[in-house]
Amino acid sequence: SGNTLRDVNGGGLFTLDVELPDQQSSVVYAGTGGQGVWKSTDFGHSWVNASIGLTVPFVLCLAVDPSNPQIVYAGTAGGGVFVSNDGAGTWVPLGNITNKFVTSLVVDPRMPGTVYAGTEGGGVFRLTRP
Repeated sequence: SGNTLRDVNGGGLFTLDVELPDQQSSVVYAGTGGQGVWKSTDFGHSWVNASIGLTVPFVLCLAVDPSNPQIVYAGTAGGGVFVSNDGAGTWVPLGNITNKFVTSLVVDPRMPGTVYAGTEGGGVFRLTRP
């Protein structure tokens, strides 16, 4: 049988990006336009807000580190990049690219801890997680 798309959040969230850690995981992350990051641990059937420490609630893009699915990156509108080392339990800023709209994130699969951030009109930045 085919896949069926359905509304899983009541239509109340303006979702900008959705990210899955891997094909075996039941975890799904959603970045929203004004309500931070939301996380589901049951394939999207239920959601909880996962934005502790995320000081900018407009999340334009997300990325999960392929070498460690507990490490999640969030690109924001005007606040740069944030990283969570505990599966979106808490967030801290990464790098010094504030005041930029981060529209894309790519984790380097060959260099764990390195993420590339594409910005709106501001270039591409390489950031390294400590």
